Amino acid sequence: LVTWDGNSDQSEVPVKLLSSLESAQAQTRTNDGKVDSAGRFWIGTMANEINGQVAPNQGSLYRMDNDLKSVKEISPVSISNGLAWNIEDDTFYFIDTPTRVVAAYDYDPIDGKISNKRIVFDLNKTDLKGSPDGMTIDSDGNLWIALFGGHHVSV
Repeated sequence: LVTWDGNSDQSEVPVKLLSSLESAQAQTRTNDGKVDSAGRFWIGTMANEINGQVAPNQGSLYRMDNDLKSVKEISPVSISNGLAWNIEDDTFYFIDTPTRVVAAYDYDPIDGKISNKRIVFDLNKTDLKGSPDGMTIDSDGNLWIALFGGHHVSV
């Protein structure tokens, strides 16, 4: 993981290893990440793609606290993807792409812990094509979900 202020010349950015996730699992890689309101970095892992296939249930979702300690929050996952927090900062949304669902969790902004998983959107119950991928939330509280292979964005 590398930090960058978004403005400095990239050639001058010092690279410093902040954390090594799943170093004993050479078959996994990081995929999608975001920072929460308290500055904690959340990042997911997944299996490396081999011949167009991703082995299921090889990844996890981690929370990196401000002391750079990594905490495994959700495991196992297949393709850790979209992450978002609601405006009230008490709900965390997460996508494990192959499940085709958006899960919500109660979220504690003080300690960053999540609990009480529930399904808030199930693409399996719609005629939408594609799989949920990246996700963000707007100032009105609407989730925007990119659909990989679906050729559109759903709100």
